[in-house]
Amino acid sequence: AVSVQQAQATVVEHRKVTDVLHSWEERIHKQAQQFEKFATQVLQVDTEIISNAGRVRQLRADHAQLKAKQDVADQSIVQIAEQQEALGRLLTSLQEALKAQQPAVSPEEWRQAATQAH
Repeated sequence: AVSVQQAQATVVEHRKVTDVLHSWEERIHKQAQQFEKFATQVLQVDTEIISNAGRVRQLRADHAQLKAKQDVADQSIVQIAEQQEALGRLLTSLQEALKAQQPAVSPEEWRQAATQAH
């Protein structure tokens, strides 16, 4: 009777150990699935970060090119303004020189000369 009881106790103990092992296996499997899901999400986020970092680098390069072009355009505008000022001064000097060389003509005399020429 003792050996039957021991055998039954061994079977019960074996079932408990088996149940515990199955429970652990299920939990480990669920944790592995959760970890795999999380790892996939991390990989997706990392991929997006790498992609966005590439976009940022390209935007910085584009910005540098546009800034260089803008600087050239600004310098051209400054040069054009300086040239316009110089031309304005030259025109004023020419007008003053022409006035100094010609006798003063009244607007009336100017109109008469213009009508006689036609």
